[in-house]
Amino acid sequence: MEDTIAGKTRDFASEEWARLCARDHDALAVAEPERSVTVGELIALARERAGQLLAQGVEQGDRVIVARPNCIEFVVDYLAIRLCGGVLVNLPWSSGTSITDLATILDARCVILTEHL
Repeated sequence: MEDTIAGKTRDFASEEWARLCARDHDALAVAEPERSVTVGELIALARERAGQLLAQGVEQGDRVIVARPNCIEFVVDYLAIRLCGGVLVNLPWSSGTSITDLATILDARCVILTEHL
């Protein structure tokens, strides 16, 4: 996402990534009841997922539908999509909406699902 203030364009996605990378890589980043990841692990996971998305053809401005519960993988997906310049479209994983129909309507480049759907 970009914003123009007083003629200057800010790239909030780059600023957000830079703040994350500047944090202590051993610090806790995200936790679930049974699992947690450090900042360094989160960065590595996001870079790996971004590579997968780029291999799928995700480009600047592409919509990527994510249908997952609140979990570590959702945070990884969010960061990876931002790294690619894509736009995350959150579809609540319990939604009754047809993912296929939504993907068509939104002209989504790809869909990321949890294995529990």
